[in-house]
Amino acid sequence: MLPRTLVFVLPIHTEAELDQFQRILDAWEQLVCADFSFSILFTTTLPRVPRTSLPHEVHTWVDDPSLGTQTNVSLEWASVARHIRDRLDCLCWFWWEADVVPLRPDCFSFFLDRWEPGTKAMGYWVQDNLWNMRHRINGVGFYSRDFLDTVDASLIRPGLNFDHLRAYSPADVQRGTLIPLNDAYCLTHHEGRVNLSAQTRLMHGGLSREVLSELLSGTLAARLVSERERRYLANAKIAELRVREWSEAARAWLQARLPADPGQLNTSETST
Repeated sequence: MLPRTLVFVLPIHTEAELDQFQRILDAWEQLVCADFSFSILFTTTLPRVPRTSLPHEVHTWVDDPSLGTQTNVSLEWASVARHIRDRLDCLCWFWWEADVVPLRPDCFSFFLDRWEPGTKAMGYWVQDNLWNMRHRINGVGFYSRDFLDTVDASLIRPGLNFDHLRAYSPADVQRGTLIPLNDAYCLTHHEGRVNLSAQTRLMHGGLSREVLSELLSGTLAARLVSERERRYLANAKIAELRVREWSEAARAWLQARLPADPGQLNTSETST
């Protein structure tokens, strides 16, 4: 049986993110029931981190002011991946951004139970092409300790977007290299709404602060839909995005073939 040791990586770049993680850590016993070993790795550009008595360490990151936010965060992610590979002993690690909420105490145990001996990543496997993400996983996910060794090292450079490091095929899923978590993971960026059922374990995206407040106060049930409705809404959003992609592709195809001057179009007249 695989050792169930997980590193929670909490990236903190703003006071708002620090405050949100403090809320999560203050309510840890309510939010996370861990039947596995774990530690927390704060990675931060700030001079302080949230207060906690949980086992933790701090990875300090300094942004390059000549690079954009996405590139800096991606290079920070790669630095964390390298640190974990070289210095920590764990089954896998979870990149936990401040707009992520575990919705049930068994959230992480539930996902770790899906991990297989050859697994390299678990996450939301994107099926639309919003932000060029088709067949990739959103960055908030689980990564094997040696995940960095499975990607093209030449990509770890300025301009990196860690969401784009690797595309996964159905064969990867069949082999267990990737474990999709879409059935229990609501990614509002791609689902278009806070789309939760009683079976949803994890939420990432807009309204995370409100959802956390509702979860802690016991009022989240009013927001839940049936699992059947959740899947319908998620699939409908994917279909909507794909239709939009096809329409844009068709428009581009036509524009490439139409003359710039409409007067050049061939016309014919018929008379009776």
